[in-house]
Amino acid sequence: MNDLFRAFNISASGMYAQRVRMNVVASNLANYESYRANGEPFRKLEVVFQALEDPKKSLQGRGARKGGGNPRIQRAL
Repeated sequence: MNDLFRAFNISASGMYAQRVRMNVVASNLANYESYRANGEPFRKLEVVFQALEDPKKSLQGRGARKGGGNPRIQRAL
């Protein structure tokens, strides 16, 4: 039963990442021909994700952390 919930958590994590990417793409499309307040043209945003893992379990050879959770957005360029 625990494996089933782990699979759901992994799926939810992936869907969250895709939702963030789609929101950034929508923002880029909406602002394609706009300018900033200082007159510079809009620069597109890019999302960079960072993998989450439990260092204690990795050192023991058990791999990534159990449970899932949302991926961390490392930076939006």
